[in-house]
Amino acid sequence: MNYFLLALSVCANVAYSSFYNYFGKKAVKERSDNYRINMCIYSVAAVILVAISIISGFKASLFTVLFGIAFGAVTALSGIFKLNALNCGPMSFTILLITSSMILPAFSGYIIWDESLSVWKIVGTVLMIVAAYFSTEKKKDSKGASAKWLIFCFLAFLFMGSIGIMQKTQQKSSFASETGAFLAIAFVSAAILCTVSYFVSSRGKKEKAEEKGIDTKKLLLLTVICGAFIAFLNKVNLYLSGVLDSAVLFPIQNGGTTMMSVVVAMTLFREKVSGRRLVGMIIALCALLILAFSELLAKI
Repeated sequence: MNYFLLALSVCANVAYSSFYNYFGKKAVKERSDNYRINMCIYSVAAVILVAISIISGFKASLFTVLFGIAFGAVTALSGIFKLNALNCGPMSFTILLITSSMILPAFSGYIIWDESLSVWKIVGTVLMIVAAYFSTEKKKDSKGASAKWLIFCFLAFLFMGSIGIMQKTQQKSSFASETGAFLAIAFVSAAILCTVSYFVSSRGKKEKAEEKGIDTKKLLLLTVICGAFIAFLNKVNLYLSGVLDSAVLFPIQNGGTTMMSVVVAMTLFREKVSGRRLVGMIIALCALLILAFSELLAKI
């Protein structure tokens, strides 16, 4: 049953990333569109997680409330920057670079909780930096767009990695049993942040979504599906982290999601990869595999 849930987690993550790529390429025409999409997604996730936490018995300490709000802000920012990155760059490389944010929780464990840090994690980190260099195009007409995309990728990487650190902090705290309330508070906070940002950024603008070529009904349906995926992923992944070994969970979860996302990007979205970026992608895949299997490699 646990491995079935893990397979569902990977599939849901790939589908979520694919929808996000669609939003980035087709629905984001200006900054307010980004906030509106994330507002809808996090609102749906918040409703689901609040309902689950109430049914299971809502219990929240002051730590859970404050830390949940902070976690919600970080989650919202990761979604905003990820959507920005997908708006101006390829899905395949964007997912590769953002997924490598697993580096941050790994190093935080060494710095904060005195956990071991294998040489393989360092090797994987260095290779990912090299891959990031090859990910940028050198053509003059695309240099600005490529730099902008890389900045958004870095910011999404930073906040996505921070999510892992904060999840670990919550699980190691004395309030680990308040996970349901923690997630509910977090996604309510994320939804509020995106809602406020949307209304502030769209203030004074009269144009309607239809005028910008966006099918509002279709967009609403897809954001509802994405919100359900996020709620599912957060609940299931927290459960799996407690019942499966990290050496099994993270290689399959991160590696599987990334590999499938690259396949989807090149088939469904028909992305073309230049020779320079192909080299970077190969290096990034090698780095990701080394990072995912670092625990097993350290034991050899």
